[in-house]
Amino acid sequence: MTAAGRKQRGVVLVVSLVVLMLIGFLAAGSYETNLMQLRMAGNAQAKTQALQTALGLVDAIMAEDENFPLDGAVGQRLCAAGVSDPRCDEDVIRLDETLVWGSGVVDYFTLRRAPLQVALPVLAEDTASSHRYYRAALFEVGASYTGTGLEPARASVVQGVLIRLAVSADQGG
Repeated sequence: MTAAGRKQRGVVLVVSLVVLMLIGFLAAGSYETNLMQLRMAGNAQAKTQALQTALGLVDAIMAEDENFPLDGAVGQRLCAAGVSDPRCDEDVIRLDETLVWGSGVVDYFTLRRAPLQVALPVLAEDTASSHRYYRAALFEVGASYTGTGLEPARASVVQGVLIRLAVSADQGG
């Protein structure tokens, strides 16, 4: 073998090592990008799960009529049982005991926002089939969920609830 042949084999080895190093750097960069995307997807999933849990809490609170006392004063705040929140007047919110909220921390309340009787027109008088008004009580329902462990997402939901009150014949409604 000539000296030129030996020299050429060495160049191929060096070029091969450089190409392998470039491929290694590309693979490492791709790994980091994919790992970051996986973390972002996990965070988005945890956030969605927290929001769905908070929405489920609001739905569960709204399913129980006792959670909206019509004899309470404006500003009355009911909270979850066992809560030591100074803003709470009572801790009596009832929920279906078969519901499971995961391993996170939940907090929920109902708040009386408007007087017991509010006159609300259904439609404008010229477009309505009648000119009756409804008497209603306005409440605010709030719920929050804070995930723990590997899914530490937090979501809060506040929803207004208008409860139509029955109108007796002597009230002229």
